[in-house]
Amino acid sequence: MSSRLRIFKTLACTILVLLCMGVAQKAQACHWGSGQIHVEYIGAGLDGCTGTTEYKYRVTVTLYFACQGCTLEDRTPRTITVSSENGNVTDNFTITEIEYDTVSQICPNFWKRNSCDSLANAETYPAYRKSTFVGEYTFPATWTPQTDYIFSTQGGGRPSPIIETKNLQTGSQLRVEARINNLIKYNTSSPQFLWDPLDFKCVNQRTVFQNGPYDPNGDSVVVTNYTPLDFTGTVTWAPGYGLGNIIDVDPLDPYRLDPRTGTATFTPSQTGTYQIAFMASKYERGTGILLGYCMRDINMKVMTCNEPPPAVDSVPPVINSGNIVNTPNGKIIYTCPGNTLTFDVSSKAVLSTSQLYLQADLTQTPGATFDAPGNGSSAVTGTFEWTPSNADIGDHTLKIASKDSTCSGGGYTIVRKTETTYTIRVTPGLDLGPDVKICAINNSPKQLYVKNGDFLRLKWEEISNGIVMPGAPTFLSNPTIQNPIANPNRDITYRVSSPDLTGNCRSVDEMLMSIDSSTMVDAFPDNPVIMCKPDYLQLDARLTGDKPTGNIGCGTLKQITTVEQDTVDIIGSAAYGKLAIYDTIGPSTPVLPNDVKSAKMEYLILKDEIMAANMRSGTIKKLSFNIEESLAPTPQQYRNFTIKMRCTNLKKLSAAAGFQSENTMTTVYTSVAPLTFASNTTYYFELDQPYSWDTMQNLIIQICYANNDHQVTCTNPKGNSPSVSFVPTEYVSALFYKAPDTATKDICPVRTEPNIVEFATRPRFSFSYSEAPPEDYRIRWTGSLISDSTIQTPLAYIPRSMTYFVETFGRSGCIIRDSVEIYVPVRDYKILPGDTAVCYGADAVLKIDKGFHYKWYEYVDGQYRVPAPSTISCVNCREVRLRPLATTTYRIVVYDSVWCTDTIEARVKVLPLPIVKLLNKDTIIRYGASIPLLATGARQYNWLPSGSLSTPNTSAPIATPSERTQYVVMGIGANGCR
Repeated sequence: MSSRLRIFKTLACTILVLLCMGVAQKAQACHWGSGQIHVEYIGAGLDGCTGTTEYKYRVTVTLYFACQGCTLEDRTPRTITVSSENGNVTDNFTITEIEYDTVSQICPNFWKRNSCDSLANAETYPAYRKSTFVGEYTFPATWTPQTDYIFSTQGGGRPSPIIETKNLQTGSQLRVEARINNLIKYNTSSPQFLWDPLDFKCVNQRTVFQNGPYDPNGDSVVVTNYTPLDFTGTVTWAPGYGLGNIIDVDPLDPYRLDPRTGTATFTPSQTGTYQIAFMASKYERGTGILLGYCMRDINMKVMTCNEPPPAVDSVPPVINSGNIVNTPNGKIIYTCPGNTLTFDVSSKAVLSTSQLYLQADLTQTPGATFDAPGNGSSAVTGTFEWTPSNADIGDHTLKIASKDSTCSGGGYTIVRKTETTYTIRVTPGLDLGPDVKICAINNSPKQLYVKNGDFLRLKWEEISNGIVMPGAPTFLSNPTIQNPIANPNRDITYRVSSPDLTGNCRSVDEMLMSIDSSTMVDAFPDNPVIMCKPDYLQLDARLTGDKPTGNIGCGTLKQITTVEQDTVDIIGSAAYGKLAIYDTIGPSTPVLPNDVKSAKMEYLILKDEIMAANMRSGTIKKLSFNIEESLAPTPQQYRNFTIKMRCTNLKKLSAAAGFQSENTMTTVYTSVAPLTFASNTTYYFELDQPYSWDTMQNLIIQICYANNDHQVTCTNPKGNSPSVSFVPTEYVSALFYKAPDTATKDICPVRTEPNIVEFATRPRFSFSYSEAPPEDYRIRWTGSLISDSTIQTPLAYIPRSMTYFVETFGRSGCIIRDSVEIYVPVRDYKILPGDTAVCYGADAVLKIDKGFHYKWYEYVDGQYRVPAPSTISCVNCREVRLRPLATTTYRIVVYDSVWCTDTIEARVKVLPLPIVKLLNKDTIIRYGASIPLLATGARQYNWLPSGSLSTPNTSAPIATPSERTQYVVMGIGANGCR
């Protein structure tokens, strides 16, 4: 048996187990202490082995009569009623007692005093009469298979409600039922309870109670409480009691059920009698259809105890190569393959004279050892040791019991026993899966997932160059959960770790999320581009890497015929991560039923899930899935096995809408010979008709088969339908329907039917496909004044500084982008004060308002000449002093910060000086005389010295010198020069 099957059978047998019985006070009347019923199919079957279609069953009823009020138990044959509301049939038959025994927890040395032999000892030595009734019943030939056949028995008495039973207000009679659905599975049996329901529990002492559901057909079993039944229907709970409060318990230790181990733990807070009922329901693998149930109705007493039962460590105090992890359903011991897991479990009695014995059930831990060298003393320590292998990955149950059977003066007469159950989870360690590529521009949030991280304490960190970055990791939604969302915009490495994994466990894993570089674009010219003036510029997009995949239409019209194929594994919904692949057996596990001749399944795969598998448009040529388990002694032969496909815009399937119409589906595979499926094997289906997918739509896969026979026979009653490895989804991704009976040979044409079942799981499919040929890059330039924004080398006019962007995408679908930044300097240089005029011999000061470097030239007859040093103060300065000898045009080359030049011009006009002439000649006059002076050639005059002149600012002043005098006249011309 594989480890996974062992795990499943442990989980499948998980039930809710309840209180035991004790004796606290004298009972008031004769009553049944407990009752249960189950039904087994024992017919020859419908497979032709006997030539009959026999519906024959064995019914077993077990009753426990409490020897407390009397010893006159009812051992007469029991009446069984079998009925079907759907079939409108009812019948009665009797079953007879085949086993009769006295049972009790009394210590061996007090056995002869048990209350069944001596009623006077009911309080101190309680015992029960156990009667087992068995009978067979064959359905009348007129009865047809139904979903609701109920076998029931009633009679006997419970302790009186209210007076003796605290939690019931009505219901003095006991009724139990078992149900079978022989329409879905003709040879089905009901589940059954295997473990003895009788046990004594003490008030205010923690109770650990275990039970054992079992299904002979290997179907999934779930155990729940139900409201007890009496002759008229359900009983009435006493005020304050109900399914949510069956028994009085300490609020600090309420009633809890571990669904994996079937262990109930609680601390009863009051003494008294309580009625508790259990139902074990079974469901068909693959469909989740109810196949039956059985009931157990238990009358339990909580009593006052002088001494508590021997205590057993509920949690090992020290664990080597393992760790305790809290889960919603209790504590789990985590370890890994190759670890030698060891821990001690101790039990101690209150009395030093007690003799304790520790025992371990190692059924689910193959190769483990448990040694308790101190057995027989009042304090015992047992050591558990186990080195699991890779084959043991999964959950395992370890049950350890401590018994004190000495009854040596402790004030009690019953065997005191405490059982503790540990769940050991063997895990390979943390696994983040492969590195993830992200898009730099059109990235979307990515759902990360730590496989095997369930319930563990997790810590996410950001790693840079091997160093843990301080603080919370960037771009991550939550650094402590199993499936955070990451949305980085750069390369980043995440590390996840757990302190709960030790030894050989992989307690740390890392994942790199990096920008996808499978396609790159490089815009040319390279940045920066400097254009000294507006002009045309040739742009170019240089592309490397994977071109975008061609997108061929869905269907069969266009096929990619290349021999080369890629294989991809299709995952489920992103929320579960790429590693969420399961092979456990449960109600939602996909199966290929072999208990009927025909079954039909339809599966939906969303386009995002296909893209996440790195598949692109192409032609699917091969499909595969993995059979995890196929345990039938003789493999079923599947005939007329067909696979169909179609593209769709549906986002989920619906049982109400039914399967896709036949005329919309394309048959891609039909088996030529019968197929068989073996465990742990991947099956590949070479498609007869390859089917193309276009990336724009979702994909539906439909599987159906129609046989001449079925697997469930009189020699193989369980069938063991092959189960398929599957992935979970967040939507209805599967429809399932199988033939309603074993006579129906073909249900493939069925489209709508009330019994179609929905699931949010589907097989983990793999596709082998030929990818569509790559297409040319689809280029888009953005920017103004561009000749064609969709070609690789457009021509652009650049009037000013601007940036052009080019983008495209490759096979990955990531948008890639590059840019060309163009700088055109603004040319608005000015010379201050601009064109000017100076008098001959005077200086002109010119200044340029902007620029970084300058060169001054004289521009004469179209030629640039460097000015003579005598005429310019500096030939490369921003501000210069000019002294031209004649009117001169200057051109200045101005350089900006990027060494672009512009030429500006200024003209300096040289104005002539006035030609002043004195008409008088040197002369002699007598003292005191006057003489007129006369000057010409100017507009204004100034004579010096002026003291002896009549009008020194005129052209003809009168001079009256008193001594020898030389007169000088200066003139200002009409142009202002002097």
